[in-house]
Amino acid sequence: MFGLHPWTNVEATIVARREVANDPEGLCPVYEYVVEVHPETGAAFRAEAHEPMIATDFQHPREGDVVGVELDPKTNKVRFDKSDPRLSRKVQEQAEKAAELARFKDELAN
Repeated sequence: MFGLHPWTNVEATIVARREVANDPEGLCPVYEYVVEVHPETGAAFRAEAHEPMIATDFQHPREGDVVGVELDPKTNKVRFDKSDPRLSRKVQEQAEKAAELARFKDELAN
């Protein structure tokens, strides 16, 4: 159909990121990324990826992170897979709270 991409879920490694915009208070940076895409077939390649436009739960990945992306194999265009839990701020906060609780219980047991 017109305008639809046959997106395929693959993984990519964050190679670099740079801040391209920010709000006046400096609380919400916007980044663009260089990612090394690992397609299921063929050689890995590098592409540019941008933050999702509407993603209130998006966790900014750092260099070296491996995350899910969606790939259009015809154009090699990529975008972040918003359903990937590694890109979820809420999932990361829950994991940090669980780790803190485990450390607390370990200290209590000693």
